Amino acid sequence: QLASYTVNKVYLNDGGTNMLTHISTSQGSEIDIDYQSTAQYHDPVSGELTNPNLPYLLQTVKQININDGLNNETVIDYQYSGGMQYLGDNILDRKFAGFAQVEKTIADTKTITYYHQGNESNSSQGEYQDSYYKIGKPYRQETYDNNTDELLNQTIYKWEETDLGHDNSFVYNTQKSTTDFTSIAKSTAVQYQYDLISGNLLTENNLGEVVVDIGTGEITNQLAGDEKDTDYDYAQNAEEHILAAPKTKVISDSTDNKQQNLYYDNLPLGEIDKVNLTKEDYIEQDVEVNRNFNDLGLVIQEISPKNATTTIAYDSNNLYPVSITDPLNNVSYTEYNLRNGQVATSTAPNGLMTVNTFEALGRISKVQISDPTNPSNLVTTQE
Repeated sequence: QLASYTVNKVYLNDGGTNMLTHISTSQGSEIDIDYQSTAQYHDPVSGELTNPNLPYLLQTVKQININDGLNNETVIDYQYSGGMQYLGDNILDRKFAGFAQVEKTIADTKTITYYHQGNESNSSQGEYQDSYYKIGKPYRQETYDNNTDELLNQTIYKWEETDLGHDNSFVYNTQKSTTDFTSIAKSTAVQYQYDLISGNLLTENNLGEVVVDIGTGEITNQLAGDEKDTDYDYAQNAEEHILAAPKTKVISDSTDNKQQNLYYDNLPLGEIDKVNLTKEDYIEQDVEVNRNFNDLGLVIQEISPKNATTTIAYDSNNLYPVSITDPLNNVSYTEYNLRNGQVATSTAPNGLMTVNTFEALGRISKVQISDPTNPSNLVTTQE
């Protein structure tokens, strides 16, 4: 008598399941997407695996091929390396930490982006105080000529964080330096300051041309004269959970400053209810732009600094504008194709029309315009 036994079977798939592989757009272009497992990437020079420490397989986009429908093709290739799993002391924090770097190649240009992974800081390359909360943030980007491998441009980002309590941190970009190597190396830098409670940007300091360490991104010297600062203030309404509606914007440089005040919902400066922008006040030029809204928050009237009024009317569904009346009472009419949101018919104030016809996929199949010699007739310009 044969002994009874259990047979266990494992079925292996030759790739990822439910992966998007093809897109056909309404404009006629075709997009093909190819994937590759993280275990199949090798260094093109040494031949070594680029993701040896990733303890599982992930399907990644290897190539995207775009054909615009006119026989023009664009091929985008990707290469991933340094994939890892974050293994912190708290088991609940463990997760995929992304890739240390991702290469993207389009024609003659190759871009390499380096990312935080919550491990040791690569400070010599501009990675500032890596941490769990910075995982996925890019700290360096380099662009090369793919034929000569010449470095064309690089950008280095500095990310900082502040503890918000309850195992949460606010991560924010405090500096970005960019160096252009295409002729004489020239660097510029921008620094940012934030409200660490709301997360709102308070000040943007454009330092202009600077001298930076191209390895770390550290600013070693600043060339005076081309600096520009932009300061922001915000209108807030805690009851309505509105915390980041710009109220005041001040742009200043070494010779001048300009201020813009923004008013909402016909309320005084700094008060807000629905975030309908009803007035823009440019202090420097003594210029005001006023707007009126309907109950749905759509602009129905705009009054220029010279008190010229433009009126906008909408369709019965309040989806699209059907007429715009300018300050001289000239009226332009527009009808939209509700299936694709594109303009079907437009009529200028002088009565000249443009009529677009669409096929089943929403692409334009015919364009007709008014005959200049006989405006009541339409002539076909595209079919």
